[in-house]
Amino acid sequence: MYKFPKIIWLASILLVFISCSYNERPSSSVQARSYDYEEKDNFSALVDPASDRFIIPPEVAVMSGKMTSSSSSFDKTSKLLATGAKEFLSNVNSIENCSAKITDYRHPAVNKSSKVSLSNKNRYLGNLKLEILISFAKTQDINQRIQQLNSCLQAIPQLKVEQDESDKNARIDLFLSQVMPTIKQASKYRKELLEFKFKSLKEVGSISNPATQFNASDTKCTSKGIVQVVNRSLSGIELDVDFDCRRFVNEKLIIEKE
Repeated sequence: MYKFPKIIWLASILLVFISCSYNERPSSSVQARSYDYEEKDNFSALVDPASDRFIIPPEVAVMSGKMTSSSSSFDKTSKLLATGAKEFLSNVNSIENCSAKITDYRHPAVNKSSKVSLSNKNRYLGNLKLEILISFAKTQDINQRIQQLNSCLQAIPQLKVEQDESDKNARIDLFLSQVMPTIKQASKYRKELLEFKFKSLKEVGSISNPATQFNASDTKCTSKGIVQVVNRSLSGIELDVDFDCRRFVNEKLIIEKE
C-alpha cells in the first residue's frame, strides 16, 4: 500500500486543525479592536465638552457652484449657460432666506484639450461660477437650520439640454461644493473674545491668600485682534483670537523652560 511521506501527513493534519478553528469563530461582523492600532488622530473629530470654547450659532451657510456647457458653436454654448443660469437663479431666489448669484464667467472658447477626439476638436467650452447663500436668521436650533438648508437645496434645478439634431453632443453640467456654515463678520466678536480670554486670568489673579511664590500680576498679555474660525458646523461656529501672554519679573521677560 502506498504511504504518504511523513511531511505531507503532518501538513494535512495542520490544515484540518486550522479549518476547524476557523469554523468555530463567531460569524458576527462586530469585532473588538484596540485603539493602539488606530491612527494617531483617532479622536480628531471629537471635541472635549469640558474645554473652554467660544461658540456662537451660525448666521449663514455658503455654497459654491460651477456651471459648464459645451457645443459646436460659440452662440449655442453661451446660450446654454445663459438659460441654465437664469433657471438656476430664478429657482433658488424664489425660496425664502435663500439667494444665489453669478460670481464669475468664462466665455466660450475652443476646447484644445488633448483628450478631445479629432471629430470634436472645434467644440466650444464655457463656464460660470455661482454662489448660494442660505440665511439662518430665522432659525433657533440645528433642526430648523437643516430644514432651511434642505429647502434651498431642493430648489436647485436639474438642467437639461433641448434635443438638437445638428449637435447631439451639446451638454450643460452643474457642479456644487459642500455647504459651509459660517458667520457674516467675525471681527464684531473681538471684544467678547478678548473678555472671554481675560476672564480666566482675572479668576486666577483674584485667588484669596495665594502662596508667596504665586503671583499672577507678573503676567502681561497682548493681542493683534485677529479673529479666526477654528471649527464650524450647523450646531455652532467656534471662534478664537490671538492672545499672547508672557511673564515679567522686574521688567525682565521670563523664558519658560520646556
